[in-house]
Amino acid sequence: MRRVTLILAAVAMMVSLFAVVAYAAEIQGTGNSETLFETQNEGANDKIIGHRGEDQLFADQFGSDTDKVKGNRQNDIIHVEDDDFDDTADGGPGTDTCFIDRTSTESDETVSCEVILVP
Repeated sequence: MRRVTLILAAVAMMVSLFAVVAYAAEIQGTGNSETLFETQNEGANDKIIGHRGEDQLFADQFGSDTDKVKGNRQNDIIHVEDDDFDDTADGGPGTDTCFIDRTSTESDETVSCEVILVP
């Protein structure tokens, strides 16, 4: 009986761990110019990578998450203004425009954003 209880407890723990991971996604672009969006799950910590091309990358629909968005080469437009201050906008090489959340005391993180806009 003890063995069955331990196995059931282990399975329950694994299901809860993997269920949380399933909501987050790594979204990869290509060498072309394209538009990429975050997953449609509240609280999903997405990673969006644009690669080459002049990309438009959107992680601005759901708050209460920690999105990491990287444009890479070319001139990209990155949106992480989702009413939390936990996201990272990384433009990479090129002249990149990043829309972020910012107040006088809190801000999303920016890296290699030549133009930073706060709506």
